[in-house]
Amino acid sequence: MERKKRIIDERGRLFGKLSVIDLAVVVIVIAMAVAYYVKTNSGAETRTTSMTDVTYNLTIREVRQGTVDLVRPGDKVYDEHGVNLGEVTGLTVAPAAIKSTLVDGSYVNAGSEGKFDLTLTLVVGCAIADGHIYADRKTELTVGGVIPVVTKYVKTSAHVTDILN
Repeated sequence: MERKKRIIDERGRLFGKLSVIDLAVVVIVIAMAVAYYVKTNSGAETRTTSMTDVTYNLTIREVRQGTVDLVRPGDKVYDEHGVNLGEVTGLTVAPAAIKSTLVDGSYVNAGSEGKFDLTLTLVVGCAIADGHIYADRKTELTVGGVIPVVTKYVKTSAHVTDILN
């Protein structure tokens, strides 16, 4: 009577030679090595760039007077991960411009009582590479982009409205 060879024997080895656990460890190690190689050799050139001061505007929309009162020139601004987004050099306060839809489908700018749009002018050291601007070499600044903003007293999100230089 001929004995059939099983794929996994009673001791948990594949074809009687290699343990399933050993095989899993080998596969995981190979996957980690490939992931490390891809991450470190992504094909993009990493260049060391010098830091350049960039002035830009962030607009925080529809805030109350209390928030406006908590932001002053000289305040340091960070993102949610602690990356330096710059120092406030100026600020502009305007009544919040909120678009409302009319019954006919058209839009009208309607103010919101007690709400303001706060525009901060910031200066920060940035790395500039391939046309992209990175505040403190980490957070990319793009016009229209939304950035989480943290100051000593305020935590919110803001839109990059202008990059002045």
